[in-house]
Amino acid sequence: MKITRAYEEDIIALEALVNSAYRGEGSKMGWTTEAEILDGIRINGDALRAMLKDSGVTVLKYLGKDDGIIATVCLEPKGTKLYLGMFAVSPMEQGVASAKK
Repeated sequence: MKITRAYEEDIIALEALVNSAYRGEGSKMGWTTEAEILDGIRINGDALRAMLKDSGVTVLKYLGKDDGIIATVCLEPKGTKLYLGMFAVSPMEQGVASAKK
């Protein structure tokens, strides 16, 4: 398992991950769901592509044992502060570490 920077070739996997963590029935298995209050998708490929092309934005991905993306976060400096967004963890992985204790 490792954390690396996300690139354009990761867009399809990132889009699927973020949308599965926040929207739809599958998201209800985790703690990040917005399915009860919002419809539609959380993010699309065009928005991800724009983020990844922006030199001021860093998108990180956390890879599981099979090198699939299981978590992501976007970091962007905003003046003297750091914006943290697009924090998503696969609903199948949420709570897994605490459940193993």
